[in-house]
Amino acid sequence: LKPFRPCSSRRTLPPLRDRPALRVGCGPLQRCGGMMNGVPQSQMLLDSEESKNIAVVHKTNQGYSGKDLWKLKQERPELFGASGSGAVVGDGSGAQDVPQGYVADPQLGADWWYNRERDVYMNRSTKKVYVRDTTTNELVEHGRGRDMTATLSVHGDAAACADPKGAASRHVAISDLHRAAASMKLDLSHHDSPAAMFAVYDGAAGGAVAEAAAKGLHVRLLPRLAQHRGVWENERLESVVVDAVRQLAAELGAECLALAVALLLGGRLTLAASGGAVCLLLGRDGGADGGMDDLDVVGEGQDVTAHCAVLEDSHVGALLAADGVRKAQGLGHARLRALARSHVMGGRPRAASITVLSEARRGGAA
Repeated sequence: LKPFRPCSSRRTLPPLRDRPALRVGCGPLQRCGGMMNGVPQSQMLLDSEESKNIAVVHKTNQGYSGKDLWKLKQERPELFGASGSGAVVGDGSGAQDVPQGYVADPQLGADWWYNRERDVYMNRSTKKVYVRDTTTNELVEHGRGRDMTATLSVHGDAAACADPKGAASRHVAISDLHRAAASMKLDLSHHDSPAAMFAVYDGAAGGAVAEAAAKGLHVRLLPRLAQHRGVWENERLESVVVDAVRQLAAELGAECLALAVALLLGGRLTLAASGGAVCLLLGRDGGADGGMDDLDVVGEGQDVTAHCAVLEDSHVGALLAADGVRKAQGLGHARLRALARSHVMGGRPRAASITVLSEARRGGAA
């Protein structure tokens, strides 16, 4: 050890009046834009502020990948395993090792593994993941939602007016069902995106019923869409929409809910209507007799009519209307399409709604 030797030279600071100072503000005898050690004051202040903001942003987002942990844990359970490696687990005996999070399922045979946390099955030979069909209890391949946002965009809007009694229709527009489901702790990753829902609820039968229906339908529909995690057929989509409407009507004590619903899941559009409402799928080209890409779903009577359509490049949008609009004088389905098509193709859904509504009022709609 060397003995401690105090520094013999001492640095002396210049007098306070001789030290450089950072001046903020401009007085009568001061000039803005001074320098400190060769750096302009304004630039030095800006650099200091930017550094602070960058530090705050970095600290706030540190360790966050942009995905909720509960959802990441469902999709990638191997990342949360005890080993943390995400590799397979085995005894080194040379037999086929079981993936992290899975256990052998002797009831299905030696070729099957089961993940209790995710409630999924994996086939050892194909490495495909399966789930139980909630209706038949059979194993079906696990659905993987496709992202179609690069080729399919969603824009929706609505317009409504009150009748002489003050009862007005209601409308609901949910442009991102995946985000809405996540807020309810539901997973819709087995459905394609974009996923959206638009609905019109006729207030002619009573504003309170329309208000309750507008608040309740999507709450009953989303859990049904999340329940089955396999591949969805068109008939299954039609069935869940009809069941959700019927359940809501029974809970509200209404014989019939007058509504029109459009459920978009990737390249498929499910249209449903009841109580005289109508859903019109618009093709790019259409004449007096309609086009080959046009589709009408009319809810005649108290029951719900539903149809799932596979969208083509020639489809441009859909129009939902209550019974009063559909039955206005001079407003047949061809006329409704003619009024809305140009606005929809131009990306102006609200203008299309207002145009149709104005024409309906002139035709005597209440």
